[in-house]
Amino acid sequence: MVKLAKHIRTASIRCIIGFLVATIFLLLVEGGLRLLPLDRWGGGPSIPVFIPGEGPYAENFVTNKHFKGAMSFQSFRMVKPAGVTRIFVVGGSAALGWPGQKSASFAAYIQRSLDRVLPDKFEVVNVSAMSYASFRVLDILHEIVSYDPDYVVIWSGNNEYIEHSFLTPTTQKLRKHGLEKWLNKSSLYRSIRMLLKNMLPGIFVQTDGEDLTDPRSTPQVRRDKVARSSAVDRQLLENYTENLQDMAQLIK
Repeated sequence: MVKLAKHIRTASIRCIIGFLVATIFLLLVEGGLRLLPLDRWGGGPSIPVFIPGEGPYAENFVTNKHFKGAMSFQSFRMVKPAGVTRIFVVGGSAALGWPGQKSASFAAYIQRSLDRVLPDKFEVVNVSAMSYASFRVLDILHEIVSYDPDYVVIWSGNNEYIEHSFLTPTTQKLRKHGLEKWLNKSSLYRSIRMLLKNMLPGIFVQTDGEDLTDPRSTPQVRRDKVARSSAVDRQLLENYTENLQDMAQLIK
């Protein structure tokens, strides 16, 4: 019994030491990978829509140049002034104001109308993008809620058939349980995902088209045609409904 207890104690100590060594190793790897430009190499949800401005916009957030051509240039103050109501508009080209200029969007009309009644009391920021489906709008909304919005106007739904918004089964499970956003905070996870995507692209692509699980990797939507069928209609409706529910939960 004494020998067995000693053996168990020794094995336990070895397990603990092994766990600590593995943890330290993984932390060192994670720290080293954070020094690499993963945002530029891999894209993905880590690419911010808004970045700190420069020059005359030094005190503002401005639209990231990565989204030039997909979004209109927007600017708003980093620190929301007291007494100012901040409104964000998200959606596709209809909310963007296409095919006109950004001044033709309903967001711009709202801003001008409010300014005539209560000048300098409202900020209306249009974060809509050309041809974005609801799953991309949801991705953008994850960032928008961090900018202290008072209201969010969502105009989305007319682009569900333009691009393939079907996620792979693995990504669907990760998103459903809220793990996708958490995992993307890890540089190690993102690096492994990039390697797998380059070496084994088949595990990320479904038979019906391109997988767009990194909605911000390219601002230009590839206008693939989705074949209409009852099954596709049901899946699109299910995706759209779930995305709207997630949006509602985010801005609750």
